[in-house]
Amino acid sequence: MALKTINLNVDILLDMKEGEAEPVKLGRRDFLMTAGIAGGAVVGGLVGLRLGRIIVDAYDAEGDEPYDLYGEELEDGRIIGEDALVKKYLEGIEDGKPLEPDPTVIRSTLYHAMRFFGTDRTNALRRSGNVSISQSPEGACASYACNYDSSKGLGVEIGSVAFDADYGQIAWIHLAQRLAHEAYHVSVGRVREIYSVEDYGVLGKYRISGEVIGFGRDEEYKGEVGDLMKRPMRLNSDSQEAVEISVPEEFFAESGSNRYYGHLLSLGLNESYLASLWKDYFIFPFMRQGFINIQDTTGIEGRASWQEWWGGDLSFDKVDRLHLASDRFGFYKSLGQRILSINGKSQPLSEEDTAGLGIVAFADFVDISLSGYEILTSLVHEPITQKAIAGKGKYLVERIAEQEIPSP
Repeated sequence: MALKTINLNVDILLDMKEGEAEPVKLGRRDFLMTAGIAGGAVVGGLVGLRLGRIIVDAYDAEGDEPYDLYGEELEDGRIIGEDALVKKYLEGIEDGKPLEPDPTVIRSTLYHAMRFFGTDRTNALRRSGNVSISQSPEGACASYACNYDSSKGLGVEIGSVAFDADYGQIAWIHLAQRLAHEAYHVSVGRVREIYSVEDYGVLGKYRISGEVIGFGRDEEYKGEVGDLMKRPMRLNSDSQEAVEISVPEEFFAESGSNRYYGHLLSLGLNESYLASLWKDYFIFPFMRQGFINIQDTTGIEGRASWQEWWGGDLSFDKVDRLHLASDRFGFYKSLGQRILSINGKSQPLSEEDTAGLGIVAFADFVDISLSGYEILTSLVHEPITQKAIAGKGKYLVERIAEQEIPSP
């Protein structure tokens, strides 16, 4: 396995439990990192072929990009334990300290969030060490925080807007939440450069011609129904510029942010009343109801909870595993199989059509305004055919096109 060299200007100290430190021997320069996970490469290839993906070419690509993160490299800092991290956030919020780019707070938040989402220790250390602060909106991250695959591998860039004094105490809260969001994006086993076709049967195909990271793809949709994987979104409330976001990638990154922020609250951050008030902050308005529903584990007035309804196929443990493996097809296929098992009236579908069914179901689940969940209801009570999948998918695409492009 080839080794690559990056410069990591940081002394890292792992303080996994309060008062109990475990030193990590990393040089101030020339930190050696591995380019991928050999076992994952074999399994990923076999799964890809079995699930209807025509893989033409694929290779590990993390760190192959010719550029670094934009902005100024964040130097120094150390990884502290979560208890100590919570204390730093509490001090900042309760004492009203101005938020500054503290490398220890930033790196520790990213590291522990990645570990919380299942990233192995080596990748979590490396990626939390690849951080920059952007001072310029030109060619950089102007919308608070972004993640990139750079010459040093996956990393996170934080826009200078994050440290705007006008945010006051809330700046600390937003930092924890947005860093956890970015940490989910980079919580993948590896980055792969793939040239393939991801086939969703009657719903259409996706020609992948670049990086595969989590549920995100460099891809082009080919089909007559329309693209339900992506949604146009404005960068901010004042912008007329719209970009396409990956619906499953952003939905679970924001859900991940909420989960890790809730974890910090449980460790003592809830001592701050203000921090507790912001627990359910969610940046994508059209996804908010789906976000509320996916957390439903008890149901309402004797009705089954959404987690019971999905039968564990939208459980965070399962989604995290699929995201870590970048298995988007497996994610949608699992949802399609669940719908078929609830329906009980339909003839068996191909794996590709089953995954396409999962796309339709998830698109309606994420955005209740599309059909008021009438599509989900019909998928349970009516026979599911190729024609039905295509028709319901087309209806959802048309509804999306009629809506105003949202802003975070």
